[in-house]
Amino acid sequence: MKKQIQLNIATVSLIFAFLLLTVSCTPPMPTSPTLAARASMLFSDEFDGSKLDLTKWDVYRGVPVVSGGWLTLSGAEVQSKPKFSGGILQGVIQSSDWKMQSEFTDSSFGFEIWEGADGKCHYGVVFKASGQLGLLRSQPNAENKCAGQSAGIPGRNPDDPLHQDFFAIPNWNTMIGAGAVAFTLTWSTDVTLEVSGGLSSGRVYVDSSPALPTVPLKIRLYAHTFISPTLTETYMLDFVRLYPNQELGAEDLIFIKR
Repeated sequence: MKKQIQLNIATVSLIFAFLLLTVSCTPPMPTSPTLAARASMLFSDEFDGSKLDLTKWDVYRGVPVVSGGWLTLSGAEVQSKPKFSGGILQGVIQSSDWKMQSEFTDSSFGFEIWEGADGKCHYGVVFKASGQLGLLRSQPNAENKCAGQSAGIPGRNPDDPLHQDFFAIPNWNTMIGAGAVAFTLTWSTDVTLEVSGGLSSGRVYVDSSPALPTVPLKIRLYAHTFISPTLTETYMLDFVRLYPNQELGAEDLIFIKR
């Protein structure tokens, strides 16, 4: 009887230790913000209800679907109505279409805009769905036009931004097997991108780059469609929240295992 009790105690201890290890090794996912953090938000959408809130978003392509607290983008694109000059952008995204870092996709989530006299001046600070932080900055000419700025540069379209930088997220290829990833993209005079998924996480920090935009940008959420062969990528967003850089402290965010 005494041996049985000792065995049971040992078994419970092992189980408890395993649970602690599981919780401690699982990267955190953002969940509901505190009241202090919610009050300081510059922009947010929890995607509640049954349709996209068109007071917050413009639809640029495709048909975004809101259902069950998720925004589903299948070959679709939305951009926020307001512009922002920086901030801390957070979200959780679920997909089976994440790409390895050696693969191509144009799907991205972050800050981006096209403007200029010809609409071809492209700027961005984005989390690419192939596991990179992307920085994009066009160089307008004297007429505030950007068409043809990258003509003659190998591997680029003529209208691509002249200044581009891409930085690989560490451990990305091990994150995407879980399907869901959480990201925090902080944009100010420098940029930090933190991503977690499954049992892995990665962080990229850029303190300076000629591709870092200095103009206000919109929040852009885009799921790419390949033309040949036709292939539509699908990404589901649980929420999008933007906090000001100066006002958000560590105590204002709750991170738990989701």
